[in-house]
Amino acid sequence: MDCRPCWYVQSIDDGAFLAPDGEGGVVSQSLLVNAVPFETREAAVHAAVDHFDGRASLIQLYQPLSCEEFVQ
Repeated sequence: MDCRPCWYVQSIDDGAFLAPDGEGGVVSQSLLVNAVPFETREAAVHAAVDHFDGRASLIQLYQPLSCEEFVQ
């Protein structure tokens, strides 16, 4: 199974994660399951600076390229 890296942004102040609000903006989410990963580290860094004033942790995880491998 092939995987790709992705980055989540988490506030170091309150532990919130970032997710899109559906209207082109960003909202904070309390759970990782509701967060949306960034495809590049650079995009995650910019989001951390823009939305958490740089007071954030970047969490790198790996996601499968395709979920089709899990469907049987």
